[in-house]
Formats: sequence, C-alpha cells, structure tokens
Amino acid sequence: GRELHLLEGLPRAWASPGAVTKVTAVPTSFGPVSLTLRVRPDGRSASVHVVPPKRQPPERLVVHLEHLGDRQTVRSVRVNGQGQQEVEIKAETVGPIRIEVDFQ
Repeated sequence: GRELHLLEGLPRAWASPGAVTKVTAVPTSFGPVSLTLRVRPDGRSASVHVVPPKRQPPERLVVHLEHLGDRQTVRSVRVNGQGQQEVEIKAETVGPIRIEVDFQ
C-alpha cells in the first residue's frame, strides 16, 4: 500500500555483534532506498542509516527492530536524535534518517 517496511525479513545472523549490512539503491515502488545497519561489537546497540525514496515518499516508513539485539529487549530508540517508542517515520520526513537503538 502506502507504507514501506524495512528490515522486516532481516536474518538474525545479519544482526550479530559487529555485523554491518548495507544495501544501496534498492528499487521499491516509491523509488530507490538505501540502508546501512551497524551492530556494535558488544551487541548492546545498533545504528541504522536510511536514505528514503524521494520519487514518491511513502505515507509511513516503518523500520522493524525485532531481529536486532540477539533477542534482547530494546531499551531506547532515537530517530535523528529524538527519543521514540517505535520507528515509524511520517512522509513529511525527507532526507537521511539516523536511528540509534540501545538494548538492555
């Protein structure tokens, strides 16, 4: 529909401590999207950098965190420096998005 979901099918092995996963200009119905996921070597935090599609922005961009942190509980999430409960980015957000996740 009008939503773009990222990391929804991420293999758990790709989110192991020290892992870096990068996709560049992946085609979507909204335009190309790029993403880099970096899990810290200690596995206690991760960062996701997203360059969202520009051709036709989705109404919502949802970044799934359930496969991160090796089954740990998410303690905090910051999107572009602002604390959030979950990662749902509205269409009016343009430009790169930086997500920081800390685990318990």
